[in-house]
Amino acid sequence: MALITWDDKKYSVSVPSIDIQHKKLVDLINKLHNGMMTGTAKSLIKEIITELVDYTKTHFKYEEELLIKCGYDEFEQHKRTHESFIDRIVDFQEQYLKGEILLSIDIINFLRDWLMNHIAGSDKKYSEIMTAKGIK
Repeated sequence: MALITWDDKKYSVSVPSIDIQHKKLVDLINKLHNGMMTGTAKSLIKEIITELVDYTKTHFKYEEELLIKCGYDEFEQHKRTHESFIDRIVDFQEQYLKGEILLSIDIINFLRDWLMNHIAGSDKKYSEIMTAKGIK
């Protein structure tokens, strides 16, 4: 069973290109959770973590470019939130790759909670301005 179930009413920002990326992030967290729960080989877990970190960076860059294009008033604060999250997951990735920490339900829950709260809160705030500007 998936850890996170996407719900358009809760999480859609009404910008299809961003919703697709958010769903990919949800899929990666679900994949990581499933890997932990089924005892997937550490080498595969490393690949999932690396993909999650890389894709998160790509998504944030894309989203931030759109926020600049729209002249979003809360851009700087939004970007700082992204940077803080990237710092946390890169730190986790480095520690995991060095064998200093194990993947745990606490880490999975942090990823889930941060992402879903960010989408439902911070990201929903820009939905109206992006749709008004015709961004898809």
